[in-house]
Amino acid sequence: MNVHMPASTTIAMLGTVLAGVALMSARTFWAHLQQERVRGSRSNDALPFLFTPPSEERSKNSIFQCKGAQGEQRQLSCVEVVGSFVLLLLVVVFGVFGHHARDCGSDLVGFAQALVPGSCTVPIIKAFSPDAFLYNLMSQTHIARIVMLICIVVPSLACSAVAVFYSIRLTMYEGYSIGTVAMVSAVAFGAGGFAGLIGIGGGMVFSPFFLFIGLDPATAVATSATCIIFTSSSTTFQFLLTDRIALSLGLIYGLVNVAASYIGTRLVHILNDRFGAKKFIISGIVCLGLLWSIGLTVYKALRMASGQEA
Repeated sequence: MNVHMPASTTIAMLGTVLAGVALMSARTFWAHLQQERVRGSRSNDALPFLFTPPSEERSKNSIFQCKGAQGEQRQLSCVEVVGSFVLLLLVVVFGVFGHHARDCGSDLVGFAQALVPGSCTVPIIKAFSPDAFLYNLMSQTHIARIVMLICIVVPSLACSAVAVFYSIRLTMYEGYSIGTVAMVSAVAFGAGGFAGLIGIGGGMVFSPFFLFIGLDPATAVATSATCIIFTSSSTTFQFLLTDRIALSLGLIYGLVNVAASYIGTRLVHILNDRFGAKKFIISGIVCLGLLWSIGLTVYKALRMASGQEA
């Protein structure tokens, strides 16, 4: 969808999503502020969150436990960690191959049989397959349809299987309700889609949402940052291997972002250590960040409306 959607629609969707998430974040900030003013308490009981997080006691019996893994909460096993990145690799590989296969199939229409479009001989495909591999696949209509179907179904089924498996674990062993797991899964699906569609990154959605459902602010920020590893990596590698990234801008702003991320992480730790009970500070920072993003989006929309940008 990102390839075919008009720029104005992208900006409109971006502004709408940011506005909705900002309202959610503002509500959480106000709830935290009222808690500090009225009760001065660390308890979440008076806050109108959607659910109370489960107790700290978790099931310690992982299916494949790492040797020596200990702690109050159940830790990820070695197989789970490796499996996460294998799943990421699966999504990237099928996404990239599907993109180039679709372009190759489209360009073959109208070409003479003896000619091979450049989209059928892209370097990333030739590096791992014979020269005419993609051309031979996509030049046969029935095979081309099967290839495109496989590129969509395989990663979708793999991700769905993992989501269902851990949804069952969360409800049976971690103390989460079915409604909560369904809601978190829906938000995760939406955040991943928005990351690829309008480029907002999962953090813009995950952090306010985790705060909204009642997680501790420091935990919400850290969990959100972990989710971003997968949402950002998936879209970034697919865009990189389909020649859609301005590498000079990506490298320059990426280096700045690395420094800013380190500073932001240190700031969260400092705020949590010094003002651990005052959750409104971190939730307020999240809200300000969203408002800043909305301002930039509105500015971009106004420039496009006035004809200053194509």
